[in-house]
Amino acid sequence: MKVLILGMLGAGKSSLSYYLNHTYNLPRLNLDEVCRNPQNGSYYSQLDQVKKIEEFVSKHENWVMEGCQKELYTRVKPDVIIVMQVSRLTAIWRFVMRFFKAYKLRGKQIDSDLPVQAYHYRKPTIKKIMDWDQINRQIQSEIADFIHGKNVVFIKGRKDYHKMNFLENKQITKTHFGIYGVIKKEGKILLIQKARGPYTGLYDLPGGSPKEGEKSEQTLRREIKEETGCDVVKFSNPQRKSIIFSDFTKASAEHGILKHDAILFDLEIEGKPSVKGDGLDSNGAMWIDMEKLSSQNATPYALMASDKEMLDIVDDSDIVFNILPRQEAHQKKQLVRIAGVLVLNEQGQILLQKASQNKASRFAGKWTYSAAGHVDCGESYEQAAVREVKEELGIDIKKLEYIGLSRIIHEKTGKLGAFHRVFRTKHNGPFKIDKAEMDEVRFFSFDELRKMLKISPECLNENLIEILKLIVK
Repeated sequence: MKVLILGMLGAGKSSLSYYLNHTYNLPRLNLDEVCRNPQNGSYYSQLDQVKKIEEFVSKHENWVMEGCQKELYTRVKPDVIIVMQVSRLTAIWRFVMRFFKAYKLRGKQIDSDLPVQAYHYRKPTIKKIMDWDQINRQIQSEIADFIHGKNVVFIKGRKDYHKMNFLENKQITKTHFGIYGVIKKEGKILLIQKARGPYTGLYDLPGGSPKEGEKSEQTLRREIKEETGCDVVKFSNPQRKSIIFSDFTKASAEHGILKHDAILFDLEIEGKPSVKGDGLDSNGAMWIDMEKLSSQNATPYALMASDKEMLDIVDDSDIVFNILPRQEAHQKKQLVRIAGVLVLNEQGQILLQKASQNKASRFAGKWTYSAAGHVDCGESYEQAAVREVKEELGIDIKKLEYIGLSRIIHEKTGKLGAFHRVFRTKHNGPFKIDKAEMDEVRFFSFDELRKMLKISPECLNENLIEILKLIVK
């Protein structure tokens, strides 16, 4: 097993790597030791750094490696990537304590087991502490880019070390498949109240897992009859859906990734729903006003079927850990995903849209991406990008090129905001714009954009500014 541990400064990477080294006898490499001479803190040459990694990897079939140096960890191919999470205050405290620990060791024999960081923290300065936040923001951004689309295990501290049981060949990923019925009338939806499982007490769609040899329609007829007492008379509009939880602790005592796949059918039924339930999964079926449903009383699929826009909620490393309706996500100031697209024409000009003045957004009236929007639950950034371009510009695109990530600090909260992952594509138009979303669209030359960045950046979306700095040089 090849394990790569990533995280910002002070996240506890070394502690975990020592734990895996001692518990599972995995040879250990700290990437900081590859970069620096432990005696004086000077950097080895890039060639020497690469050589050290190649020698280590070729020598050991299994290993654990930890660090935050992008130019090094992107060179290895681990079986498992672990991202360490830690609060900002905790990391700062650990960071500062290293200075005092290194100071006390001046002139003494340094213990060989001491993390190598102590060597180059021997001369503490206020500037080093002040620079910490800026450095860590860059580290987090690089890690988020690297792990995009990869399977990642998330660790918050020693209390989560039990998640390492996958190294003993224990499966941590869970999957579930079900077939569910969507039954609506007059602004209400027929739901059951769950009697067991991770969603006990919540409203859910009637349905369940197919038995061996059952077809979808057979499964639904049986489940609807058992859970609601009604008979299905018509099936229509089957839709495949998928939701993912990276740390679904409600499902069992174990931690891991739960992928819940489903097929949702629109149904017509006959009969009166039973309020008694089946004594197993359902405590009874009832008609519920769709406007009254929220994450506090309903499951993700029940909310999704009630025409609520569902968003994946992510942590500071862009890992999905929850699902919420869009309105709730913003009310609770949760981190979400945004897919943006810049459309370039044959002359290399970039299409920007001017967000509608009537739009309830802090970007109203500003120039922003060619098209952009939230990544819906279960969508990838790429899928959302293609959808948004179709909805906002009326064009179909097939080829996307990833540009980069943009996150800005909000003035009110002082925290980093949503993950904006931006792509580029080529199209000359014409475009069919959504007047409710934008006032106008137009192509800008690189020279025009450079001038705007220098003279009038206030007319540009802040996230767009970060992306333009990557491509308009």
